[in-house]
Amino acid sequence: MKKAIVLCMAIMVMATAVQAFDAPGGALYGVTADGTYFVSADLVKAANGSAPKAMVAPSFKREAMVLDGNYYVYKSGKSVRAKTDFCFDIGNNQYIPHAVINDARVKAADVSDNGVGGFNFRVAPK
Repeated sequence: MKKAIVLCMAIMVMATAVQAFDAPGGALYGVTADGTYFVSADLVKAANGSAPKAMVAPSFKREAMVLDGNYYVYKSGKSVRAKTDFCFDIGNNQYIPHAVINDARVKAADVSDNGVGGFNFRVAPK
């Protein structure tokens, strides 16, 4: 009986450890209230990009992202309460959303001109 309980607990721990990032509402990109920025690996692939780096206002410093399930994720550690600007550097001088601006999955209302020849996402946290 003890072995069965231990085995069951081990399976539960393993299942929890491999649970992938789950974007709110199945969104392909965005930010959560806890400051987690994310972009779908499918969107990066559609832009022929490489592993993205998050660039978040106001500094737009490139931050490494981790592939977690089907999403690249960057946890800023700073709460987000209002709309914020961000984009993703996908290599070869390409950025999302600019590289996928004509992709029907990118909502026009989520994108703003960044004033330097490209676009940023400007969305509220989910």
